[in-house]
Parts: sequence; structure tokens; C-alpha cells
Amino acid sequence: WIWSYTSMHSILPNVNHWSVGEDITHLAKLGVKGYFAEGDGTPGKDLLLHYIIGRKAFDPTLSTNETIREFLP
Repeated sequence: WIWSYTSMHSILPNVNHWSVGEDITHLAKLGVKGYFAEGDGTPGKDLLLHYIIGRKAFDPTLSTNETIREFLP
């Protein structure tokens, strides 16, 4: 299991969305069975990041670029 911090504080810049998706894919290839992403607790702050994490958590083989394009048509 991996516990990841996706945002350290609400005034800091957003994380690199692409790298979070790729990290999930890489961790799955290493055999990780669980991924917990801890944010700052602000509801709706970064819907794209939540979407990427949710989609990749269910299917880590999905393309991160396609997942982002799917969210941002």
C-alpha cells in the first residue's frame, strides 16, 4: 500500500497531474495493490486530479494523457 500526498497546503501550486497518473501506473507494475492520495481537504479544489486518481486506481493501464483528454474535451 502507498500513501501519497497530492497537495501539501491550499496555497501551494497544484501538483503535476500527469506525473500522478504515471506514478500510479508505475506502482501497479511494481505490484502495489492499494493507493491512498491525501490532499488538503478542500472539496472540489482539483477535480481533474481527483478524476485521474479515480480512473487510474481502477485501471492503472489507462493512458494518463487519454484520461486527461477525456476529462477536458
